Amino acid sequence: METQPIRILFLASDPRVVDKIRLGRELAEIQDRLENGEKFELADRWAVRPRDVLNKILDKKPQIVHFAGHGMETGELCLEDDQGNVQPVSPEALAALFKLVTGFVKCVVINTCFSETQAKAIAEHIPFVIGMNKAIGDKAAVEFATGFYTSLGADPSIENIEKAFDFGRVSIQLSGIPAEHLTPVLIFGDPRRRFRSEVEQVQSRLQQTGSMAAAIFRKALQEKGKRMGLSIEEVEAITNESLELIKEFKRKLQGYGEAFTDAIRDEFPIEDETREALKFLQQELGLRQEDVAPIESTIENDPRWQTAEAFFDRGLNQFNLGEYQKALKYYTRSIEIRPTYSSAYLERGTTHYKLDDLQAALEDYDSAIKTDNNWEGRGLEDAYFERGSGWGEGINLASAYAKRALLYRAKGFTQEAEQDIQSFVLLNTKPEGEEIFDNEEAETDSQKVM
Repeated sequence: METQPIRILFLASDPRVVDKIRLGRELAEIQDRLENGEKFELADRWAVRPRDVLNKILDKKPQIVHFAGHGMETGELCLEDDQGNVQPVSPEALAALFKLVTGFVKCVVINTCFSETQAKAIAEHIPFVIGMNKAIGDKAAVEFATGFYTSLGADPSIENIEKAFDFGRVSIQLSGIPAEHLTPVLIFGDPRRRFRSEVEQVQSRLQQTGSMAAAIFRKALQEKGKRMGLSIEEVEAITNESLELIKEFKRKLQGYGEAFTDAIRDEFPIEDETREALKFLQQELGLRQEDVAPIESTIENDPRWQTAEAFFDRGLNQFNLGEYQKALKYYTRSIEIRPTYSSAYLERGTTHYKLDDLQAALEDYDSAIKTDNNWEGRGLEDAYFERGSGWGEGINLASAYAKRALLYRAKGFTQEAEQDIQSFVLLNTKPEGEEIFDNEEAETDSQKVM
């Protein structure tokens, strides 16, 4: 089972009319404690305005949101306006904001003075919220953050959050700050929300939701739900609902992966217009860039998409769409990878012919005949025919049919040979059709495929 890293968003606000505090040191301490990059992803935003909070949360989709800065004794959180002045935000407004992001935010830390009121309001929607029940000094605030993130486990479960909270308090005590270790308070949200968070954490680790491990985890979750005061009916309902959400998420990932595979099968590298279309699909599926990045990387680095055959197939697709310049690009790349790829020369020659570049077409037909290797679909007889027909109408086109008839006959394709002989007769101005079989050059060509 693979554990996903915890995403943490650090939001700092320090209005210029308020006494400065050591927010930089707080962030530095958190970064130092989260040095294990596989367990955590930390993003930060400074000089936070009210609109920045929601934008950043929606952009990063963090599991933990950490506020650092100032709080007012009346319960408001001090953010900034466009001029850098104090912009108070009420507990009700914060609660309304976090109501919109309950799908991924599991814990909020408000490391500011007088933030218990805000914490209680936010806990109506978020499983765990930490606030301060009075003013807290700069040093104590930094020490709490240091202890909290030092001991934070690999997921925001009840046990890990409680342990980290206790370590934060102990860190204040060890620093010799009198009585301030009692300032931080941990507010638990609705038990149903907390249990849902536990279920989601467990299911995010599972490779298969129907595995034996999933069945054992389900039994463990039932026991945890009982300890949290939930009925067995509530436990089953929440577990099943979360399971469906996980299945839906995986279905969306699979759908995106299929679309990306289709794109790279047809274009390599993927063109800007297609990238825009994929981005639109990603947004409509509600997937983050972090969700789709591993999928894209796995598919793009698959060596089968960079073979001569893959580029040849892209050329065929673009040719059929009438995108002849793109087809040329892919056929050329195919030939660069495999210089003896006769089919690529043949199809590139046909593409040049479509673009009225007869000389280039004839050169490619010659290359297809000389290499006589790696044929797909059309073969050597087609290369001779295309080369012959490329010289014009009338007797030259008739000669092309005649040569291909000989090649078909040599391969035992009697019906195809007869059809080409009939075409020759219709085009040839000479009545004696048997003369074609005395043609020295045609006989030489036929020997090459016998």
